[in-house]
Amino acid sequence: MKFSEKDRQESKFHDKRNGIHARRGIAFDKENLPTAGWLRGFQIIRNHQPRKKMIKILAGEYSKPQKYEKFIADDWKHNKIALCSCDPKKLGNYFGKSDKPYATSPAFFKPAVLLKYKQNPEKYTLEQRSISCRGSWGLKTYDINEAGQVHTYLCYLGDLPHSEQLYWKSYNEGPKAKISKRAFTTDFMGTWDLSYEPLSALKKSLQELEQTKVELWSCANKKLYQQLNYPVTDAVKEYADEIHTLDKLVIEDFRRPYIKKIAISMNCDDSKLGTIKLLRKILETKGIDSYEINEIISPLDEIHFLRTKLAGHSSGKEADNIRKDLIAKHGDLRKHFCNLVEKTDKAIKELTRIQL
Repeated sequence: MKFSEKDRQESKFHDKRNGIHARRGIAFDKENLPTAGWLRGFQIIRNHQPRKKMIKILAGEYSKPQKYEKFIADDWKHNKIALCSCDPKKLGNYFGKSDKPYATSPAFFKPAVLLKYKQNPEKYTLEQRSISCRGSWGLKTYDINEAGQVHTYLCYLGDLPHSEQLYWKSYNEGPKAKISKRAFTTDFMGTWDLSYEPLSALKKSLQELEQTKVELWSCANKKLYQQLNYPVTDAVKEYADEIHTLDKLVIEDFRRPYIKKIAISMNCDDSKLGTIKLLRKILETKGIDSYEINEIISPLDEIHFLRTKLAGHSSGKEADNIRKDLIAKHGDLRKHFCNLVEKTDKAIKELTRIQL
């Protein structure tokens, strides 16, 4: 919309002390009411150091030299496993000829390297493909291969503070498998990874459930989305902690008052039943197929059962027998957790579909 000079007021602003200069304007409609405003200007930032010194600072001559560690890496440029520095000056690229290993040479680590970040969510943000330390450093990408190893690239290890490089180096080992298919697809093929990934899918399904049935389920603590990750080691404590977080996110956020209200309206309320069992009763009363009910309720029951028996009371013969059964059936606790998350994702999707 264009405004004539009669329909607007303009003024100039000068703050010589801070070097701010601007033109301000307000536009008015036919009823002389303000309808738009604008501010255009600039600020002069003056150097407080001599020009020659500023040039040296920008060139990095006054910066503290960064220390770089060497890591066992897959030097795929030279088709060998070698000890390679993560110093950018000692890494090559695809565009210039050199004997240096590629900056994208992957280094592999024991899965326990991630525990430090998982156990301190107030300081670290652990995403499925990246790690960051609040207000400090960040690891741009990592992933986990089929052998359970964490892997990232030399160029990103070089971005870490030296103390953090030393930490990663303490878990460094030779590759037991190639990088993950997901990492190859996104990092080298440059395409989206569209394969099904249970944990990301579950988080998305929960968000959709909240959007469509906020009275039934609503996340009280959004940080749980970030804190919930796959177990990366075979440690029972780590597995139990993730089960605990899974229960807090999925089970505890069901709204019992609303579920009880539905049960009362359908004449199937039972004060002796817990939230999930009461939900089962409602689905049965609605005439939902028994197989479908089991698909919805069984994963939810299993999560809460495991939290009670393992996360809440992670000692004793009963807990030991449960662990042994899970390992015997799934191979290890990590695979069982992935399977449980996948079943829970399907359950939440079905629950979102059903009219309640």
